[in-house]
Amino acid sequence: HKLQGVRKDVQNVLMLASCLGHSFNTDFLSILYGTLQNFRSQLLDQTPIPFLKILIIAEKEGLIECLGHNKYKFSHDSFQQVLSSQLEEREDCDDLKLQIGQMAKDRIGEDQHMLYHAVNNLNAAHGIVTNENERIE
Repeated sequence: HKLQGVRKDVQNVLMLASCLGHSFNTDFLSILYGTLQNFRSQLLDQTPIPFLKILIIAEKEGLIECLGHNKYKFSHDSFQQVLSSQLEEREDCDDLKLQIGQMAKDRIGEDQHMLYHAVNNLNAAHGIVTNENERIE
């Protein structure tokens, strides 16, 4: 499919974006990508490229479309579904979703969509949250 020939770092960014839904804010996505070092370290042997260039490549490949200022969406639902499935296959999937959920929770006051991202990702990672207070929160 269309994702197979795309650079690994572009796929990684889009995998993170798949955790944010069909449309996503690039400000938060950029923070995620910059913060989640364990995710970025799996770029294999390619020279890393800047985040904005990754978005340009993904848009030129027809994987995402710009909706306006810092807002993109997947061109087709199937792209998001494939990327989400690839993320689910990773050993660190729950850890990534927990980190994404916690980061979104910390930004709820900045953007109303952060509540949605926090709830979805924290619920997805509930199996690795062992502290009862964190589960309730």
